[in-house]
Amino acid sequence: MLAVVGPGETLGELVLADDGSRSASVSALTDAAVLRLPRQAVLDAAEIWPQVTAALLKSLADVVRRLTGAAADLVFLDLPRRVAKLLVIEREAARSDVFETRLTQEEMAHRVGASRQSVNTALREFQRRGWIAVDGPRIHIRDPRAVQRFIGE
Repeated sequence: MLAVVGPGETLGELVLADDGSRSASVSALTDAAVLRLPRQAVLDAAEIWPQVTAALLKSLADVVRRLTGAAADLVFLDLPRRVAKLLVIEREAARSDVFETRLTQEEMAHRVGASRQSVNTALREFQRRGWIAVDGPRIHIRDPRAVQRFIGE
C-alpha cells in the first residue's frame, strides 16, 4: 500500500507529466465518490490558469516526498518504529490523540511492509508500555511524546 488518500485529495498525477501508463492500482477502503479528469482537460486548464500548474507541481512534489520518506522508513526504521510512525500520521490526520483508524491491521501491515501478526505484536507492546490503548478501530495515544521519542522524532 503506497498511500491512503482522503476527501479532496488527488492521485494519479504522474500521468499528467508524461502520459505514461499507471504505476499503481487504486482500491477504496470505504464507499467513495471519485472524479476522473481527462489528461488533456487538466493540461488545458494549466495553460490558462497558472494556479492549476502550481497546484499540480505541489501535488507531484508531495508524492515524491511521501514515497521518498516511505522508502527511507523501510531502510532505516525497524517494524515497531514504522508502526509507531503510522500511528503518529493517523493521529495528525485526525488532529486528536483519540481517533478511529482508517485502516484494518491487515491494511496497516501492507502500509508498513509487514505481516498483520507483526503489526498486532507491535501494537500490543505499545499498549503494554502504556503508550496507547486500542479498542477495535479506536486508538488512544496516551503518551504522544513517548511514541515520538521511540521513532526518533
